[in-house]
Amino acid sequence: AMEQVQASAPGKVILFGEHAVVYGARALVGSLSLRTTVTVKSCCSHAGGPSLTLELPDVGIARRTWALQELVDRALEKKSGRWWGDRTGAVAEFPPALVAALVELKPHHSELLTLLAFVTLCCRPASDSQRRVAICSGAGVLVRVASDIPCGTGLGSSAAFSVALFAALLAYGGVRACRESPCAVCAVAGGQCAAQRELIDKWAFQAEKLTHGTPSGVDNHICTYGGLILFSKVHGVTTVKGGVSCLGLIIVNTRVPRKTKEAVAHVRQLRERSPQAINATIDEIDAISCRAAAAVSASETGLLPSLTDENQRLLREQLEVSHPRLDRAQTLLRERGFHFKLTGAGCGGCGFFFVLRGTPSELVDGAVAELKAEGFDCFVASVDDSGVRVCTSAALSKL
Repeated sequence: AMEQVQASAPGKVILFGEHAVVYGARALVGSLSLRTTVTVKSCCSHAGGPSLTLELPDVGIARRTWALQELVDRALEKKSGRWWGDRTGAVAEFPPALVAALVELKPHHSELLTLLAFVTLCCRPASDSQRRVAICSGAGVLVRVASDIPCGTGLGSSAAFSVALFAALLAYGGVRACRESPCAVCAVAGGQCAAQRELIDKWAFQAEKLTHGTPSGVDNHICTYGGLILFSKVHGVTTVKGGVSCLGLIIVNTRVPRKTKEAVAHVRQLRERSPQAINATIDEIDAISCRAAAAVSASETGLLPSLTDENQRLLREQLEVSHPRLDRAQTLLRERGFHFKLTGAGCGGCGFFFVLRGTPSELVDGAVAELKAEGFDCFVASVDDSGVRVCTSAALSKL
């Protein structure tokens, strides 16, 4: 039987607290039922020796193939012959020389992350006796990525990709953090024990650093562990218990590219000009996030619509990060009794509205139809708590 591993990770949605979180306020962040799936499997080699083939159809990147021997040659340090990838599961930053050697192959960013992950976790020089993807085994490898998460919309598509990629390649390369191999939790289809999740999270954070420079780490955390958290730079991560199962929402994509850097810079300028007013707004938003978390914990989701309106008003009027298309979606939804706010950086990108239990489906369908007629994309989603899931070939053959 051919080796095969499939891993998937959820997207993320900031429900309350964006922008304020930059200044130490709390944000309420949930993992999204939209997911990215990475499949890794052994395949027959071509005449030119074993190769790594990468398929990323949802990102619009054509199928590409690299000779494994060339990847290995590039991962051997030219001067000393030292093996760059030799991490034995210990997480470290990707050596700049290794990144540079792989960048010479002119990969897209997603491809670069895949090559780095593969070389670091799955390749070994032929002398290595471990059950890693030994180059001498003659097997090629196919990595296929599929995603429900729209890219570049602030819904965690890059973190979900990083988490699913490392989860799949750690499993495929036999790199385990748990002492028993695999432990009882990891042996269950989809399960990943706490130690393995921590390893996945740490590797995904290294990938996020290559993607975003100085990420907070919240995206890879939520995509690894799932659920709902209050996050701040000051207070760290607090898990919000209960109530997650009943948080249904519709994501509305304005299809206006978000401008994260510009939006963050705009808020910074406002704060430099009027520190008192903007700090007061940040405190108000912090309180909204905390009230929303308490409401979810107590299963009092009926309090969320008014908090949604309050947070959106502050984002639009005080922090000035809305956009005419976001305002149009809000007006349209308000007329139908729904409460809309932006999520993420704003100035375009996505927003959402909660669909509380007991809301007639024809009301939701009508609102979605009207939004689509005006050129918005809509995704039915929910906050879920499953986090990263991994299935190996034994489990996949039963599917």
